[in-house]
Amino acid sequence: MDYHAGAFTTAPGHCYRTLSIDGAGRPRLCPDPVEFKGQVEDEHGAWHKVEACVEHAADLAGWRRVGD
Repeated sequence: MDYHAGAFTTAPGHCYRTLSIDGAGRPRLCPDPVEFKGQVEDEHGAWHKVEACVEHAADLAGWRRVGD
């Protein structure tokens, strides 16, 4: 699955990555369970606290396991 235009969410309890399932239409939240917290930089250079699944945690800065 491809990322949707670099969009992401800061909603607690959800992996921050938004995905483009069929290459068109609205972005969808990554459905995988959250296991990490960290920060991600947006296209304007601002940093945001987010949560991530195992697959997307490698893209975070300063990540740590949820519960640590």
